[in-house]
Amino acid sequence: MTIYIDGNALDVTLENEQTVGDLFASLETWLSQTGFRCTAFALDGKNIHAGEVEKAFSTGIDDVARIDIQTTSVAQLYADTLLDTAFFLTQYSGVDTGENGKDEIVRAWNESGGRSFLFENYPGFAKKIDDYLVREQGDGAKLGEEIAERLREITDPKAALLSMKEKIYGITVRLEVLSLNMQMGKDREATETVYDFSEIAEKLFRIIQLMPLAVGGTEDVNFFEEFTGVLKEFFHAYQAQDSVLAGDLAEYEVSPRLLELYDRLKEWNVLSDLTGTDTSGFDAAFSSAAAESIAKAC
Repeated sequence: MTIYIDGNALDVTLENEQTVGDLFASLETWLSQTGFRCTAFALDGKNIHAGEVEKAFSTGIDDVARIDIQTTSVAQLYADTLLDTAFFLTQYSGVDTGENGKDEIVRAWNESGGRSFLFENYPGFAKKIDDYLVREQGDGAKLGEEIAERLREITDPKAALLSMKEKIYGITVRLEVLSLNMQMGKDREATETVYDFSEIAEKLFRIIQLMPLAVGGTEDVNFFEEFTGVLKEFFHAYQAQDSVLAGDLAEYEVSPRLLELYDRLKEWNVLSDLTGTDTSGFDAAFSSAAAESIAKAC
């Protein structure tokens, strides 16, 4: 059996795979590490459609001579999903839609692949969309602005990251006095600090998720694992209102690691090109101007 990915023959040795489904499970793991996803495939020249996937996956490896696989970068899937989501929001917010029309939009959203993609990869953001469309909670305009921001992260990550410099340095100063605010009963200041830090950290990690090949070896992997552990401990301490532990972690662990993360991003030299993603091929709909118009429309 021969396997082609985007027209290129794949040199692979099958091990314990017995079915096409087994093979795809292995390939999906490998593809996810390179920032791509399988979006279509054919068996012996026959394109497999959504309703035929289960049957195709049960086909034995020995019964197939050739598999053709088409892939799309996660970044482009993400961008396509954001644009589709913006369309749902603008349709839902239309003054002449009517209740029946809104029900149809909600049904289409619930059945869309974009919703599944967002819940799989960005569950917090997906829930915001669900709250607005399904439960009529939240602010459509703010959601439109967030979509525009996320599109800019894809099309111009360098600008998106560099624009965060002032916020990053500002939040590190505020983290250093978190313990004092908690001890003095300044709950509002403490809550705002933790919330703003969460937003900043989420944005940084969101961009990193789009460039898996940029991570530079064991040292970087260890850094992320350690930082993730520190963040879990920090949020747990804050939720438990342990001002001493939360303050120490914020000042001596979280703050310096946040600065180091930002510096590492710059050192990877990926701020102008998401590795594994061809952003130059995006059409005009992905431009900053279009992103701004989405925000205004919502």
